[in-house]
Amino acid sequence: MEKVNVHTFGCKINIFDSEVIKNQFKEKGYLITNNWSDSDIIVINSCTVTHKADSKFQSFIRKVNRVNPKAKVVAVGCFTELEPEKVSKLPGIDLILGSDNKFSAVEKILTIREKRETPEIVIEETKEPTFKDYHINSFHAHTRAFLKIQDGCNNFCTYCTIPKARGKSRSKPLESVIEDTKNLVNNGYKEIVISGIDLGSYSYEGNDLHDVIVKMLEVEGFRLRISSVEPWCFSHKLIELIINNNRICNHLHIPLQNSSSRVLKRMGRRYTKEFFDNLINRLSKREDIMISTDIITGFPGETEEEFNENLSYLKESNITYAHIFSYSDRPRAVSRKLDGKISKREIERRSLILRTVSDKKREDFYRSMIGKNLEVLIEKRGDLFSIGHSENYSPVKISSESFIKENGIYKVKIAKFYDNYLIGKTVS
Repeated sequence: MEKVNVHTFGCKINIFDSEVIKNQFKEKGYLITNNWSDSDIIVINSCTVTHKADSKFQSFIRKVNRVNPKAKVVAVGCFTELEPEKVSKLPGIDLILGSDNKFSAVEKILTIREKRETPEIVIEETKEPTFKDYHINSFHAHTRAFLKIQDGCNNFCTYCTIPKARGKSRSKPLESVIEDTKNLVNNGYKEIVISGIDLGSYSYEGNDLHDVIVKMLEVEGFRLRISSVEPWCFSHKLIELIINNNRICNHLHIPLQNSSSRVLKRMGRRYTKEFFDNLINRLSKREDIMISTDIITGFPGETEEEFNENLSYLKESNITYAHIFSYSDRPRAVSRKLDGKISKREIERRSLILRTVSDKKREDFYRSMIGKNLEVLIEKRGDLFSIGHSENYSPVKISSESFIKENGIYKVKIAKFYDNYLIGKTVS
């Protein structure tokens, strides 16, 4: 039996897509393995959100070629969609598939009898206008389930090329969302993460994100986690639902990108700092909510004053922590042509300052959980300790008592914060 490894870079959507590919291989009789170094087939699902993501993907391809040169290698995903010729110059690749073609990996690999000197490239010029609805009932090596309910993006922020890689926004039929939710719960999943490239734009036959969440919560037996949602997508009814329904995890990721209105306008973002601040202040009515964000520093034309505005807002706002991105030009992004480019050294300086503040805020939030009871989903059980995440996505470590099982949710009283974990003990 041939062994297949699917290696994933990037977002929760890529995780879902990779699971679809794994299931397709399993249905054809292949053995799925986490060890790529001795796999017969390696599918690498790429990300292109940043220059760093591109570099990680390319470095991994070279590593695979050194360590496992006999494996058949398939490169798929967003980076391959936008840069197929560049990918084709990397060593050891047999097949390159774009965003719309990645799910044909199994059929295509069957045609490859031996390693190729030049890879076959299959990229569709026209993106599929409807949602490709694949059903997943289980996730290999995951204790939480990811459910993709939306794909594509219509926003075209000036720094981003994902709409070019993923196509226009499209949504999973509501009845299919509910069917998959029931199947995942019946298969034992206690947490479902709803995901999308632009999740907040979910729209199907008059139903929006609020409506699909309400329908999902009619299914009992799981807690629901919402992945990244853009600030302008929070309707009043969605905000009230998140504040008042405890089955929705009190953890949200809402991209800010910058607190300067001038920079936001150059980015093509359709809100102001004041709009964003009002939103997170309203959501902060939910007890112990963790609100994370993205901040891009070093965007073309960002002044020192605007950087300091970002720094002050990060310090003073209800943001729990931020993913700090150092600006980099993306292929085909509008921002490549903007003037006022900032040196790499200065961007790194600004990024370090913001990350230091963000790390301190996150630690302060974790410490604020000491003495509280959290509901923790156990993801890994060890001989001595078990680790998992609470409903607000705090990392928690507990003793591996005999009754502790992976994929179980346990009430844990937090005693201290140590070595990046909240340490606690189960309570009845």
